[in-house]
Amino acid sequence: MRLNLKQVLIIAYLLCDHGTVLARITALGPSFSLALFIGLYALTAASLFLTASIRNTPTRLTFAAIFAMGSIVLQSYEWGTRQKLTYSAFLMLIDSRGDIGDALYQYGPTLQTVVPLGLLLFVALALPPRQDRLPGWLTASAPITTVALLTAILFYRGGEGAQALPAPFAP
Repeated sequence: MRLNLKQVLIIAYLLCDHGTVLARITALGPSFSLALFIGLYALTAASLFLTASIRNTPTRLTFAAIFAMGSIVLQSYEWGTRQKLTYSAFLMLIDSRGDIGDALYQYGPTLQTVVPLGLLLFVALALPPRQDRLPGWLTASAPITTVALLTAILFYRGGEGAQALPAPFAP
């Protein structure tokens, strides 16, 4: 199997968060929870590859923009504060949007790392797909189905369980 540029860029994006993934695997230890995490990670990663294969350009670009922005927001918070983004922390971010200058000053070095990663993801998803034989319904439904499934899992678990998943999908 020969990888194309889109696939290489997505793999590079996923590898950039290897520290968080390894920490999560270590924390879970050999257990059923680890098997579930690996399965969920594989599903979300596969969904990124399927999203990159959407043939409809406006749809693909929309998902690319949403996922890149979500990745930048989540990773800049988590990498800058070394904490996971909770709902209350998210509300605090929304309420403190007037202090953007202070935030840029304080988290500038983190943003210098995270913004290029978000742009890497955007480019990987936005590039036109090669002529794959994947059904259009599968590629178009993959990101929506993955977000819906992850939302249901997180709702059931009280918001816990998205740590170290690919940033575009984790809330």
